[in-house]
Amino acid sequence: MAKYQAHQALIVWPPLCIYQNEVTLRIDISDERDRVVFTLTGRIQAEQVSELQTLMKLDLPDHIRVLDLKEVKLVDRDAVRFLAEIEAQGARLRNCSAFVREWISRERQEMQKRKPKQKQKRNKAAGQGDKHVDR
Repeated sequence: MAKYQAHQALIVWPPLCIYQNEVTLRIDISDERDRVVFTLTGRIQAEQVSELQTLMKLDLPDHIRVLDLKEVKLVDRDAVRFLAEIEAQGARLRNCSAFVREWISRERQEMQKRKPKQKQKRNKAAGQGDKHVDR
């Protein structure tokens, strides 16, 4: 990461901006004692998800990852699925709108429904599907 300025217990990094076809996502990163806060501004769409995934994989020992969504104006389905996944992995969502929170809940339910079906398909492909045993 770039140079940062320390202010008591708060460390602020210069913002990252993702520009793709006039769609902009600004990411401000700050350190609040035991938390690293990613403050997102703008739109989160499929094109930005890979960059956000990379940020979430940063080695930040002893820090909780927090995404502050207060200034997020638009999300798409890929972004909502990403938010659901990282929250399930222990990240926290701050200032998440009720609409996005409900959408995350619905996506989680859909992902849970798909898991058994995907497992059945893998088992059948591996030859472990329903086998008939003659006695």
